[in-house]
Amino acid sequence: MQPARLVQLAERQGIYALKDVRQELCEQYLEARSWSVPEPDQPQRRLDPGTLSEIVRTMKLVPLYGELLSTDGHRPGFIPWPGKTAAQVVGAKSGRANRVPPVPDHILQPLLATCLYLVNDIGPHLADLLDELRADTAAAADSPRCTVKHLPAIQDVLAQMRAAREPLPAISAQKAEAVAEHSDRDPLAHLAANRPGRNIGVRELSRSWAYRHLKESPDLLEVAAEVGFAGAWARTASPIPQACTREPVPFTKPLADGDVEIMAGYVLTACLILTCALSGMRTSELAEITVGARSCEQPAPGTGSRFRLASRVIKWKPFGGVPDEWVVIEEVDRAVALAERLVGRPVGEPHFSTSMIGDRLVNLRNWLERSGNRERWGLALIPQGPVNARMLRRTLAQAIAERPGGLLAAKIALKHISVATTEGYAAGPGGSQRLFLAEIEEAEDEHHVQLTVQAFRDVQAGRLPAGPGARSLIEAFAHVDAELKEAARSDPKVLADDAHLESLLRGLLGEDIPAPAKRPRGLRSALTDGDGWRAAAFTVAYTPIGLVLFAVTVMGRFYGLAALTYPFWWRALEGDGRYGIGFGFGIEPDTWPQALLTAVTGAGILVVTTWSTRGLLDRVVRPWPTR
Repeated sequence: MQPARLVQLAERQGIYALKDVRQELCEQYLEARSWSVPEPDQPQRRLDPGTLSEIVRTMKLVPLYGELLSTDGHRPGFIPWPGKTAAQVVGAKSGRANRVPPVPDHILQPLLATCLYLVNDIGPHLADLLDELRADTAAAADSPRCTVKHLPAIQDVLAQMRAAREPLPAISAQKAEAVAEHSDRDPLAHLAANRPGRNIGVRELSRSWAYRHLKESPDLLEVAAEVGFAGAWARTASPIPQACTREPVPFTKPLADGDVEIMAGYVLTACLILTCALSGMRTSELAEITVGARSCEQPAPGTGSRFRLASRVIKWKPFGGVPDEWVVIEEVDRAVALAERLVGRPVGEPHFSTSMIGDRLVNLRNWLERSGNRERWGLALIPQGPVNARMLRRTLAQAIAERPGGLLAAKIALKHISVATTEGYAAGPGGSQRLFLAEIEEAEDEHHVQLTVQAFRDVQAGRLPAGPGARSLIEAFAHVDAELKEAARSDPKVLADDAHLESLLRGLLGEDIPAPAKRPRGLRSALTDGDGWRAAAFTVAYTPIGLVLFAVTVMGRFYGLAALTYPFWWRALEGDGRYGIGFGFGIEPDTWPQALLTAVTGAGILVVTTWSTRGLLDRVVRPWPTR
């Protein structure tokens, strides 16, 4: 709609080709579209900047896809308002923060644990098995068709399997589900009929006369009844440690040809999720990862390897995107390397046919339960919930910014991801990894504001900060609190959540909350660290008060509690012909009136101890009044 209206405006000015469109015409069109549709007896109003930004965004998008315009197009290199975003052109203010929610921790932890297990433990064995299957399939393609002359050899194979008690090759689990729906199924319906022919080097046994003859004879039915059916692959699967107990278990049960390929598809999903979760790549960038995109280099002897991943940036780039490169960690490189083996495609072909993580995760979760592999491998259940590439990208940005605990920090080196992201930005400052680094910085700023809000709440609740800088921080919060009270008096409103308080803190302080400064390291830095010396002086100056505080808190409360409970146990102690104990200073209550008086005194001691403790704490942590 927008390009058509722009063309209409151009034609009214005598411009009949897009190659003749200039910046002045774009500005005229934007001004004309900046007003509402005229209504009777109503003045026109200027449209909201958010609406106008969509108009500008569409105008900037058309030149990027000029290759799709067969007969006309903008002149090469022309883009309206170059170097400016649509929001900057119309003066629209961006939102307060990124509104994409992170993946909840109760979903993220089992999801990452499952994907890491599939990639690191299951993947290598499955890739070897898949290579064997592909080689077998390629060999079968060059084999002759099965004919009647091969019948004796097939009968010998069946006899050998019967003697060795070796199960007949079974069809895949997916085909078995379809067979189970038929009540009058063939007793040989679970037999993968072509597989015995592979043993003698022929193909298409199931379509041959020899197979019809076998089905009519009782020998095949007798063999099936004695040995049963099982997948032809991984009958002696390699052992792997179980995820929860680390006990060795076969990495899979016997699989049919189709089962191997289906299992490879789900492990490929794990590769996709890990690549997205640990690199921060967008969906469009994940779809552009091709076979051969990996590279590894060692900058200098003795240094760690640098893993790079070639892709293409699609968003807001010309049709087809532009080449880009990501610096990633070893876990991502390992996942992409496994994906290359699983897809088995030539160089230049994409790894992931679809990068819709949400749908693929649902299928992965269902397959783990349906196949029984989750229980076999000892994996935790992945809860239901939304997961997509944008949420995983947001989760990684927040994890690097906040350094939380949990599996993402324990099993994945967040520091390595942060370094890789920074190196990727330094290598290509205009690349897509720069945008992810900006998102990390935004998450850091948001986290700092949240910490400031929490500190403000603590001060309001009476939990005052201590140590160097506490006085200035409390004074700043007191100023903020006074401004809030004045605002509430002059313009009453309800603070619905911390988001409103965050905006008030930013505005009242007049600046963004900076990140905490990093402490220097090394002996020289320690000797010249002013804050460290002030902290040491603070500790020495308040050591006497600390000793008094300990004596009042511990000894006072001990004596108070003993005196308060004295009436309950004084009769249990007897010595020298009298009951009770002495409290020192000649105080030896040994009668009921004296015991009750002791209890009253103990209650008073506890009250005085509590009051004095609070007073001493206030002297320690509350800043002294200044002139």
